[in-house]
Amino acid sequence: DTVTARGDVVLRSEDRSVRADEVTWNRRSGQIVATGKVRLVDEAGNQLFTDQVELTEDFDTGAMSELLVALRAGGRLAARSAERGADGVA
Repeated sequence: DTVTARGDVVLRSEDRSVRADEVTWNRRSGQIVATGKVRLVDEAGNQLFTDQVELTEDFDTGAMSELLVALRAGGRLAARSAERGADGVA
């Protein structure tokens, strides 16, 4: 019930994508863990770079460590860790 992909892994869901060195998907719980040079692009075109991120199958919720967010509008945000709840609040 666990699927692991290694290499230049790309996941897509609608207008969102995740690229990472390794992705593990627990098919029962729906949890996705991406590790190693992770790049997440949201539907607005904002990019998140991190070493590890935990997501749902819809890429909606997650926990991240050592992250950099490059906003499409030009701003940047860096943090040691972050969490986004199911309601979308960080």
